[in-house]
Amino acid sequence: MIKSLGKLSNPTKAVSTLLDTGEEACVVFEFDHVQHYSTGLPITITVICYYNEGDLRAAFTTELDPLSKAIGEQTDGIEHAYTKLLVAHQLSDINLQKPLKLDIQQIPKPWGQEIWYTGIETRGICTIQAVPLPWILDVFASIVTGSRELTPILLKILDPSPYEILGDLYFELHVKKREVYVVTHLDENAWPDSAGEIRFGFDPDMINTYADEQQFKKAYLTSVNDYRQVRDKIDARLDEIRSNAQLTEGERVPVETFRSWHSEIDPTLAAQEKQLREAMNLFTAKRSLRVGDVIQVNPCTPHSLQHGVRVIEFQTPHYERYILSFAQKVLTQNHWDTKEALDQVQIGVEETAEIQQLSETESLIADFEEFKVIRILLQPGMDKTIDADIYCLVISVEGSLALGEQQLVPEEGYYIPACARPVAISNTGTRPATILIAQPVQ
Repeated sequence: MIKSLGKLSNPTKAVSTLLDTGEEACVVFEFDHVQHYSTGLPITITVICYYNEGDLRAAFTTELDPLSKAIGEQTDGIEHAYTKLLVAHQLSDINLQKPLKLDIQQIPKPWGQEIWYTGIETRGICTIQAVPLPWILDVFASIVTGSRELTPILLKILDPSPYEILGDLYFELHVKKREVYVVTHLDENAWPDSAGEIRFGFDPDMINTYADEQQFKKAYLTSVNDYRQVRDKIDARLDEIRSNAQLTEGERVPVETFRSWHSEIDPTLAAQEKQLREAMNLFTAKRSLRVGDVIQVNPCTPHSLQHGVRVIEFQTPHYERYILSFAQKVLTQNHWDTKEALDQVQIGVEETAEIQQLSETESLIADFEEFKVIRILLQPGMDKTIDADIYCLVISVEGSLALGEQQLVPEEGYYIPACARPVAISNTGTRPATILIAQPVQ
């Protein structure tokens, strides 16, 4: 029989009690989940939870009434009743003691797109088997995380357009956020010599031409403001063209169309934009990037990944940024934050920590206060077992890999709960394979 626990204020405690008994059981309960990441309003969610001999499974729904009626009619054995109920109501069966595949959210950007795996905010809420990730974390909390911190490390892919300027990201900095990029692909047309770029910090030679940092900042701010005036004129004209084409702001258009719009810009204004943009960019520095390279981005370091450079990114779950400049119209806000950013900026960029080789197969590519990232290179036939008391995020980079019974394809991401059974990552192919594992630091 399925036992109803009614509405709970602390569902995690109820599930822990269920686990402590060690006996087969299935319970259903409701709880009010506060959507702090979007509306801030509560929503009542019903959870069906099944446990037996280390097998912890759950299903979620907001349709309480038909489910309550169905539960009252159950007379089968416990597991059969649970399975039958899920099939009848088309609910996902989430096994919390196995790796959980992360559904992706594609977030359009002026420069391309972000592909989210664990994002939880207004622009996108990531899911597992179509169930919102924050629902799972709110109910099972430390059971799945292994810690008091429920918000997961942010895992995403940055996928810029291959076209110069159009595919260059914002030149921005973060005050709290820490990031690490791993380069996975370079567009061969954008970078025929297989070396891409990231704009990273300020140019030391340019800094040295000024008496002090304040004079440098003042000159840079003036250069940005000069560019911004021309940028605004061009963006206003592009908005007119977009409106005449009956397209809304933010609606994506083919690159060829966007380029044709630019051909309608006054040539004198276009030439002025190019001149001022190049003058502004002289203040900044660039670093060369190849596939496999790692870039650690510390707080207050201005940076801008360039067009055609695709990366996997892990970052702390902070949603804040200061935009210093952008060679397109910013759609998410109506201003730049150049002056505020310069009050926070680190002029002399701190050198990123060296990659630490932990063993023949493992290297520590990020060792932040909040989390660490390990890159594992497995030769054919090799494997690595994950058995930790705190959750981790896993994403395949290249090669043929299996995570337990699940065959992975590149860029497939998984959340491995703290309560999951030990699971092996195996190279099932004939060539070396690479995987990244991120885990919070306790």
